[in-house]
Amino acid sequence: MNSFIKGSLFENTVIRCLKAMSISPLNQRTFNKSYQLQDIENKHATNSAKQMNQMYKISTCLNQFIKNPTNCSYNIINDGRNGDSTDIRLIEGSSEYNFSLKHNNLSIKHQTPSNLYRQLLLTPNQTIDYRKEYTMINNKYYYQWKDTMQFCNVTNKPEAIYEVNSLVEKYINRSSLIQQNNYINFLLSLQENKYIMKWNDTDETLSLIKWNIANSVITNSSIVENSLLLNLSNDIKIKMRLHTGSKNITRRLSLKYDTTIDKLEEFFKTEIY
Repeated sequence: MNSFIKGSLFENTVIRCLKAMSISPLNQRTFNKSYQLQDIENKHATNSAKQMNQMYKISTCLNQFIKNPTNCSYNIINDGRNGDSTDIRLIEGSSEYNFSLKHNNLSIKHQTPSNLYRQLLLTPNQTIDYRKEYTMINNKYYYQWKDTMQFCNVTNKPEAIYEVNSLVEKYINRSSLIQQNNYINFLLSLQENKYIMKWNDTDETLSLIKWNIANSVITNSSIVENSLLLNLSNDIKIKMRLHTGSKNITRRLSLKYDTTIDKLEEFFKTEIY
């Protein structure tokens, strides 16, 4: 069972708990999405005892946010491409609680380096320059590798990874403070009442992490092996590991980051269920 299926099953279990608490979907889109997630669960048999334990812990966790279920609704967001990492938004009156759901991992983003100009909100001229330089790197390695068909047959992949990381680092470091702030907001999805809900299959625990991050700036950066490291002024350390997003070599090389925060569960207030 791949990570997408496991993540979808976890999301559906959270929605099942909300439904059991008589909380309704906010709109037709969320209603339709919940049925799509239920359909995924119907196609993949799960361990009922483990799921019951999971539902109990999720319900216990959610209860602290709900005062009047009849005045509550939930909205499925899934808008990570635009910087919002919220999966489910719980709404009660004028209050909103944003939950990012994680299954067995704490990656905060899976952004692509090719779209850095959108993430930093570069100026039109900066965008032209970045896309030109990125395309040159992409084409250089595509023409070297195209006959090998798959990335597993490539011997100099670390060289390409380093060049892309160096390009991304260059544009981050020479961008304005406003642009860097755009990038931090994109990576960290700074929102009020933001929580990470993480399920761990190994010990069947549910972690609730309060996402409380003050505004900060990038103080320095470095490249270590295949990762670009960003240190922020509030002591947060961001690690962006660049890897191939598919096994096949295509005209537009499939590269993406797996972005994490160092010692996230120690850095933020965490409750274990």
